[in-house]
Amino acid sequence: MNLRVTFIFLLLVGISYSQKEANVWHFGIGHSLDFNSGSPVQTSGSQMYTFEGCTSYCDENGNLLFYSNGGGRIPASGQDEGKIWNKNNQVMYDMQGTEGGGWSAAQSSVVVPSPGEPNVYYLFTMEEIEFDLDGVVPSEPNGRGLRYFKIDMSLNGGLGDVVEADVQVYDYSYEGICAIHHANGTDYWILINQDISGIGVYSVTQSGVQLAGVYPYPAFYSGSSIIKSSPNPVGIGAPCCNKVMTSAGLYDFNLSTGALTFESDLGAALPYYFEFSPNGSYLYASILDQTSSVFQLVQYNVFAPFQTGQTVESTAQVIEPNFSGLFMQLAPDGKIYFTEQSFGFTTVLGTINCPNTPVPTVSSGVLSYENDPITSIGFFSLPNFPSWIFYNSYEAQIQFGPDTVYLCPGDTLLLNANEEPADSNTVEFTFPNVITPNSDGINDLFEIQNLTENTEVIILNRWGNVVFISGNYQNNWAGTDTSDKELVDGVYTYKFKTEAGNVGHGFVTLIR
Repeated sequence: MNLRVTFIFLLLVGISYSQKEANVWHFGIGHSLDFNSGSPVQTSGSQMYTFEGCTSYCDENGNLLFYSNGGGRIPASGQDEGKIWNKNNQVMYDMQGTEGGGWSAAQSSVVVPSPGEPNVYYLFTMEEIEFDLDGVVPSEPNGRGLRYFKIDMSLNGGLGDVVEADVQVYDYSYEGICAIHHANGTDYWILINQDISGIGVYSVTQSGVQLAGVYPYPAFYSGSSIIKSSPNPVGIGAPCCNKVMTSAGLYDFNLSTGALTFESDLGAALPYYFEFSPNGSYLYASILDQTSSVFQLVQYNVFAPFQTGQTVESTAQVIEPNFSGLFMQLAPDGKIYFTEQSFGFTTVLGTINCPNTPVPTVSSGVLSYENDPITSIGFFSLPNFPSWIFYNSYEAQIQFGPDTVYLCPGDTLLLNANEEPADSNTVEFTFPNVITPNSDGINDLFEIQNLTENTEVIILNRWGNVVFISGNYQNNWAGTDTSDKELVDGVYTYKFKTEAGNVGHGFVTLIR
């Protein structure tokens, strides 16, 4: 169970790490949800038509920009041809069954902003493994693979239009696509199944989309699964890396170089559906129990190798012994949603509640949708989003005006307008909440009063990426990264750990 608490404050300042670009979902056969109120509200008018993959994208305030099923099949197949719709549910672009990705790709599409181009977005699309069901195109013997469309939202009076269409990146790729924010905070990485040999990593910069490397699958695996990333770097000892999960297993992904390092096959579990918690500490996967032949929902602590030296697979904990959930997706309310099929008549959504904790619960049948009355088709997937949007450590989430905080069993929330709370063992430090490094001699540095020797301090940006780290902080952070490059204005998280083991965290605003 989790408790929903709504606060209205006029003077209390805080920060919400969960962003709003994924606050409106379009999925399935004309279904949509709006999370802007704090809870999912079913809305009408969606033109979405998809069996599996889809995506949608909002601006920073949670206003819908556009959505897409990522691709389709030729009209004679009876399925949708693939479209991009604007916020008014009007067709922005028709792929006509010959462009974009596949109608039945589990992750048919994903959206990232175009680096250095305000109001312009990349829509990346992915082919389905059943690409030849409506015939093989001679010029595309492997299908359409990875492609992209560029959308300029400044056109058509703010409704947007496609300015580059169906640009081929790689033609032999199916089912999975994942977007990850680069460590520099500007660029992006796109991960795909590179034919059947491994994971292809592509950089997205102002110069365009380029292959950065291909990382082979383990010898025991050859497939085309979905690809998921943790919302933030996992492990203070390894600030370079997010976790990446495929059916082959768990990887470390270097946010600066794009390098993938295989970590664990989770005991050769070969899961097809999985998702990370909002704080990145836990991985949830649907695992087939070989004894009972029943799927179980299993939680893994991916932080364990750093915390205790345990292997990830040794932390496996069965959360739900008889689990019928399929595709899993993080949501703005801090839960993980999953789809379930109900005997061919309805598709229902369930939730994993309090996924940031070691004691989550599962709710089935939270929302229910009748399948298409003509074809009896339901849907298996939910929108595919970049995971950094959902980073949420359940730390202070209070903003000016009304806000909603979700508290789980064991969570506490300290409201304090003047001082930052410590996680345990009160420490008599005083932290600035603003620094202005403009060389005027006033608030130029992040200076902690009563700082003790050998205190570790880490600074993270809004995406959870480490931008500064010191094992013996000298009150010398001036709003620059580890290469001494000036960081952009905004709110940053600081975390500290004293030599005695006291820890704490808070937020500081950088203004130049």
